[in-house]
Amino acid sequence: MTTPAEAETETFDLAYAAQKSGAPSADWIRRKLNANAFRGRRAGREWRMTESDIAGLVAWMARGPEVAAETNAATETSTQLDHSGLTPTSRRRLEQRRTH
Repeated sequence: MTTPAEAETETFDLAYAAQKSGAPSADWIRRKLNANAFRGRRAGREWRMTESDIAGLVAWMARGPEVAAETNAATETSTQLDHSGLTPTSRRRLEQRRTH
């Protein structure tokens, strides 16, 4: 039996997360994680999820895409970063990503 602290350090691959959550596929979860739709953890080049991350995924899917899009838009506007420490090249690249 694992303690709550140990349970949060145990991570699962995306195939397990897809099976457990009812998501369409591990690749679908990967694309959503890359878009910062919900929480996950990177271990090298691989995405991993804890039980609480999977529960968050289930809650995210239950809210539906409209609510999730509104939440993401509100989060993006409320978490504007100070880019004064960026080099001109980094600032330009960041702005290019935002416009695409």
